[in-house]
Amino acid sequence: MRLRVTCENLQRTPALESSVRDHVRMLEEIHRPILGCHVIIERSVFAHNETFPFDITVELKVTGCEICAHRASREDQCDLYVALRDTFEVAKRLLQDHERACGCLGARASGFAAEGRARPVTINASP
Repeated sequence: MRLRVTCENLQRTPALESSVRDHVRMLEEIHRPILGCHVIIERSVFAHNETFPFDITVELKVTGCEICAHRASREDQCDLYVALRDTFEVAKRLLQDHERACGCLGARASGFAAEGRARPVTINASP
């Protein structure tokens, strides 16, 4: 699986990359094969205050489908790792949705409600 991590307005660190890889491994336990994963982490800088909430997008390519999970942290939630965890939870639910919808073998799914979508072929952005 090809993993790409893009950081905007923040420094890419080994700890951050390790955290992303751990989350991706968790997703691979739910669905195999994940053909590709692009994680975009952006720190938004607001002039009117000193908080730096994060916008995180996880784009997954699986057989016959692309899945996009997106979360924007609130201004009072400035922990990058919490925002990362929350976004990967959305991606996990979307993968579980995909497993149920396509009847893929090895589906391990329970519950759902996610910010994002999964469609055959492509997804451009989350709602």
